Amino acid sequence: MRWTWIIALALLVTAAQAGEQKLGNYTVYYTAQNSVDLSPEIARQYGIDRLARVALLLVNIRDHNGGAVAATVSGKSRNLLGQTQPLTTRKIIEGKAISYIALFEISHLDTQTFELEIRPENSGQVFDLRFNQQFFVD
Repeated sequence: MRWTWIIALALLVTAAQAGEQKLGNYTVYYTAQNSVDLSPEIARQYGIDRLARVALLLVNIRDHNGGAVAATVSGKSRNLLGQTQPLTTRKIIEGKAISYIALFEISHLDTQTFELEIRPENSGQVFDLRFNQQFFVD
């Protein structure tokens, strides 16, 4: 399976926090991490500010053959106080790989619940993905 550099880096940095879920004929790979965990080179390449209170959501969708799938990825994150943030995703294409990223604010010991809606192009299907992630800010 071919990954974009940003996805590969994120999964290496946060392997214990990365997730994978089968949704219909698709497999969705996802992770969320502090933006400061990205290398300066990767952050610069993708126009991401490395800030202690900003985190990054990464989503990658594959079909049953392992091919990259274009999709609309939208949703929100919610902290334990019920405060929500919309997640505005940006598509990144590198060769045949397609990834989606979104930035959002965090605080120390913050647990975010992510509620995503994934609409693979040309499928007519909509999938919901929900997961939690705790963040630590130095």
